[in-house]
Amino acid sequence: MNRQDQSLPKKSGNFEDLQKFQAKLVSRLSSELNTPLSIIREGLDLLSEEIQDQLKEKDKKLLNVLHENVNRLTNGLNHFFELCRIEAGQMDFKRKSLDVNEFLKEVEKEFEKVVKARKLRWQVRPLPKNALIYGNAQYLLEVFKHLVDNAVKFTEKGAVEVTVKDDPKHVEFIISDTGMGISEEHRLKVFDKFEQHWPDPNRPPEGLGLGLTIAKAIVNHHQGRIWIDEKYQKGTRVIFTIPKLASKSTP
Repeated sequence: MNRQDQSLPKKSGNFEDLQKFQAKLVSRLSSELNTPLSIIREGLDLLSEEIQDQLKEKDKKLLNVLHENVNRLTNGLNHFFELCRIEAGQMDFKRKSLDVNEFLKEVEKEFEKVVKARKLRWQVRPLPKNALIYGNAQYLLEVFKHLVDNAVKFTEKGAVEVTVKDDPKHVEFIISDTGMGISEEHRLKVFDKFEQHWPDPNRPPEGLGLGLTIAKAIVNHHQGRIWIDEKYQKGTRVIFTIPKLASKSTP
């Protein structure tokens, strides 16, 4: 290219201009890529409804494959753009007082279907004595989404369980499964971008490997921590902490 792209920020060292450019780029790409995918998905849905009775078994299987791959691509793009927005400081992490046991009721309801669809036991254990945390329910549910999705993905039989531990300054949320587990080698980098731990050589990797990265970014914005419990031997156990209301810092 002989001419510099006029849409790029000038080399003025202006970090604010670079952030604005990044925000605009992410927004534009998100719209340009997600819009046609939505049209394709809606077209497939309409096609399935209109001619379902006329399709042969092999055609139904082909439609299912198309659905699955469009959803897979959409999820991958959404994860990528979500992480871009978090890192660019575009996400609104407004926090407030949250009742832990009430929040757990939402968690139980939100993910019951996806866990039981895999014929796994789903159990959410509330605190015996309730507590208040300082957080954003929408984004904390997003953390659970990524952790539960991973648990379901790598668990063939058994259970996915959520328990809670009340400490003086924070609450620990513990997501345990009876799946394949994570090797020590991968445990150290499982929260890195694009890192995929895939212990089954007979199955191709799914997704971009950003789910746990996003979960960690959200927990960090809540001034919490997230880690893999290395002592747990029955599968995988992920623990993250969220400050209690009394110990919150100024947002």
